[in-house]
Amino acid sequence: MHLVTARTSRHLLVLALAASIGSHARADTTELEVYRSEIADAGEVNVDFAANAMRAPRHGDARGQTISQAIGELSYGLNESWEIGLKVPLAYSDGAWLAKSLLAEFKYVAPHEKSGWYWGAEIEAGYLSTFDERLQWSTEITPVVGYRVDRWEIALNPGISIASGGDQRGAVVFEPSGKVAYTIAPATAIGVEYFSEAGRLGATLPGRERSELAFLALDTKIGKSTLNLGVGHGVNSYSPGLALKAVVDLEFD
Repeated sequence: MHLVTARTSRHLLVLALAASIGSHARADTTELEVYRSEIADAGEVNVDFAANAMRAPRHGDARGQTISQAIGELSYGLNESWEIGLKVPLAYSDGAWLAKSLLAEFKYVAPHEKSGWYWGAEIEAGYLSTFDERLQWSTEITPVVGYRVDRWEIALNPGISIASGGDQRGAVVFEPSGKVAYTIAPATAIGVEYFSEAGRLGATLPGRERSELAFLALDTKIGKSTLNLGVGHGVNSYSPGLALKAVVDLEFD
C-alpha cells in the first residue's frame, strides 16, 4: 500500500528511482501492490510509501514518455483484524510532485493461521483527480484471498473500482491482481506479480486491449519494516513498457 527521519530518507530514494527514468507524462496515480494478510498491529502506526515509473503504452497520447507515480499512506491498527488509514496519491508533472487526491482506507483480515487459507478485503473511498479532469468521488473494493504452504504463497485481489462522477460516472471497472511468491530465506521471498485493468464489468476488454503488467518481485524485511521491489513489463501494446516499482512499509509502535 513508516514515518520520520529514516523513513524520509528512504522515501527520497524511492522518489529518485521513480523520477530518474526520463521525461515524464501526465498520468493517473496507480498503486502497484498485491494485498495479502499483512495488517498493522493493534495500536501500531505505519507509514507506507509506494512509487513506480514506467514507459507509456504505444497506444495513447503519452506514448514514448515515462510516467512517474507514487502514493503515501498513514495507517493505524484498531485490533488484530481491522486497520484504518489515509492515502495521498502523487503524480509527477512539469518538474514537480503534486498531490490532488485523498483516500480513506479500511482493511479487514480474518483471523487465520500462519499456514493455510486467509481472506479479507480492503475498501478505499475518496476524491480522485488527474491533471485533465476535475475531482470526482471514487470507491475501490478489493477482496483479498491467499494461501500459504511450506515456502509458497499465492494471493489474489479481484478488485473493482466504482466512479461516482465525471465521464465515467457509474462505471464499475474490473482490476484484478495476483502474486505467487517463494521464500528463499527467513525474511526474503522472490516471485511474480500481475496487475490488470480489464474494463467494465459485463463488457470487459479483449485480452489484447487490456492494460496488463507482469513483474519479477523481491520481498525482504529489515527489522520490523518491509521492502518490495519489482521490475516488469507490459504484455501487449495497450500496456506500459518497462516498469520499475518500490514499496516501503515502515512500522512504529
